[in-house]
Amino acid sequence: MHGHPQPRSGGRMAATDDTPWVSVSLLAEHTFCPRAGVIQHESREEDTGEEKFHAPRGKAFYTIKQIEKELTKWGNYTLIMLVITLFSFVCVVPIFILLWCFLRWADIYYSHYLPAKNARASVPNPEHTEPQPTNWWALIQAGFEPRRLDEGLRDPRWRLVGCPWRILVKGDLRIPVFRKRLGRGDSGDKLYRQHYARMAAYCHLIQECEGASSPYGIVLFGHTYTGMTVPATPWTNKTFHDALVATREMVASLPGKVPPAPSVQDRGKCKLCPHSWRDRTTGLSVCGQRFNWVPPNIRDF
Repeated sequence: MHGHPQPRSGGRMAATDDTPWVSVSLLAEHTFCPRAGVIQHESREEDTGEEKFHAPRGKAFYTIKQIEKELTKWGNYTLIMLVITLFSFVCVVPIFILLWCFLRWADIYYSHYLPAKNARASVPNPEHTEPQPTNWWALIQAGFEPRRLDEGLRDPRWRLVGCPWRILVKGDLRIPVFRKRLGRGDSGDKLYRQHYARMAAYCHLIQECEGASSPYGIVLFGHTYTGMTVPATPWTNKTFHDALVATREMVASLPGKVPPAPSVQDRGKCKLCPHSWRDRTTGLSVCGQRFNWVPPNIRDF
């Protein structure tokens, strides 16, 4: 008895003393492709959907207060430059800066403020078992408040850790949100198995760690404020559970065992996978170097 790790609770999801911790990001990558999971695990890079970019035409906003603050700032800049321009007569530089400040104010007003203020409050049906289209501003207008976690949620019973990009909070509801970055050739509005596994894992962590209701998660597409719900149904939960077990097995098998190359039917995903993108100078890719093969890539076609 002393030589065998003891499970922390019943069922196949239970962790033992030698069960590796698995992040939600790693779980999602492994669900997408076992080789991508290995690369994710070895790089130790956690993908929370956090933006490393600015939205088109400048900064992205996620509360109306943020937009109003930015509008006030650029409105003040515009007034200041207007006064300077009036006293500098026909000087070209102040006029140029004035126009630039005004155009920035106008862009924020028409591209962000009006869509946010005019959005109709709408909340997805938590009983719906199919993905539903949704909009960030519709949820904000419905009373949800965005929250950003300082650190990941941890479930020691299952040895699972994860940090959603944001959590929308309203009453006892907690809705995890993940921003799906658009890859090359990706239309962006389609959900795949890894997204279902990821959102079900986030819902589990929220319910386990915060004791709140989390009936679905939301995937936002690219730079936009639109997305789809991912309901926590028995199917999505099974997808998450299967993915967690498989990811644990992958981590435990490293560094010796290498996942097999994707089948011919599955190699379509390689063409869009960031790990298969080859350097234009060397012709090498991360996946190709790690597993000593030449994965197909969108640049080949």
